[in-house]
Amino acid sequence: MAKWKEANLNNNPNGLTTADVQQQLTLAAEPDAKVDIKILDSRASLTTSDRVFGGTTWTRVNLSTSIPGNIAQATYTNLKNSYYVDKNGQKHLIAKIVKTFSNTDYVASKSDVNIPLLDIATNPSMGVWYDGTSGVTETDTFYDANGNIINLSDNTAYIAVTSLNSIYESAKNGYTNGQFAISGLPLHIESATPVSNGKAYTLAGSSVTVHSNGALYADKTNNVTYQGGPNTDQTTWKSSTEDWESSAQYFGSGIIAVHGDSFSIRFETNFGDNDVNYNSGIWYTLDTIIPQTPTPTRKTTSVDYHYNVAFLIALN
Repeated sequence: MAKWKEANLNNNPNGLTTADVQQQLTLAAEPDAKVDIKILDSRASLTTSDRVFGGTTWTRVNLSTSIPGNIAQATYTNLKNSYYVDKNGQKHLIAKIVKTFSNTDYVASKSDVNIPLLDIATNPSMGVWYDGTSGVTETDTFYDANGNIINLSDNTAYIAVTSLNSIYESAKNGYTNGQFAISGLPLHIESATPVSNGKAYTLAGSSVTVHSNGALYADKTNNVTYQGGPNTDQTTWKSSTEDWESSAQYFGSGIIAVHGDSFSIRFETNFGDNDVNYNSGIWYTLDTIIPQTPTPTRKTTSVDYHYNVAFLIALN
C-alpha cells in the first residue's frame, strides 16, 4: 500500500479489489500433467519446440498462414492439483482440461520468426506463447474424474489476466529513435477479450481498463523495460526503482469472470504500423490467483439528518 501511494497510482478507484473477488476456481501448477495435442487444420503442423522456459516442456504448432477457425486442441490429463468449488460448497477435482486454439492472423512484417507459431506448455498452468501472429483465441472446458463437464456458476470463477503491457510512441519520432510517449500511436498493446461466457473487470489501482468491446488493455504506456530503463516521463508507472511485474502485478492486470460449461478468451497484441520487431513473442497464462490490489479511498454517500430542536422539546 505504501509503494502504491508513493507512486501516485490511484487508478480505477471503483475497480474490484482482491477482497471483492470470491474465487472458487483453482488452476494450480500441474508438473505431472500429460498433454495430447491434435491438429484441427491442415495448414498447421506439430514440431518439437526449442523453447526453454518455466521448467516445463513445450510443443510447437507451426502456422503456415493466417488460420480462421479451429487450429489445434490440447487435452490435459493426470491432473492432481486443480479444482472447482461450486455454490453448494462441493469440491470438484479437475481431472481433464481441453483447450481449443483458433483464429490466428499472420503478421510477418512484425515478427522475428519465419513461420508463425504457438508454443503450448505441457504444464497447463504455464500457458502459451504466440509469435508471428497478432493473437489467438483459447476455449477451455473442464472435466471431473467421471468425465462430466464441470459447469462454472456465475460469480464463482475468475481468470486473472496479468502482464498486459502497453507501449505508445511519439508521432513525431517513432519507435526507431526510441522515443516513446505516455500516449500516442500504438506500438505494442497487449489485450485480452472475453469471447464467450465471460465478462471483464478492471482492478483497483490498475492501468488496465475495460473497453466498449469488452477488451482489457491500458490506454497509456505502462511499461518500464524499454530502452534505457525506466523513464517516468514516458509511462504511467511512476516508480523509477521497481518494476510492477514483480512489485505491483495488479498495475498491469485485469480479471475475467467466466461461467458455463466452457469459456473463450481472445489474447491479442496490436503491434502498430511503426513497430520494428518489438517483442513479437507474447506469453500468456490463465491464472486464478488474483493479484493483491491496494484499497483505494472510495467516495461514499452519506445522509445528514437535521433535527428541529424546538419541535423535539415541545414533544417532550
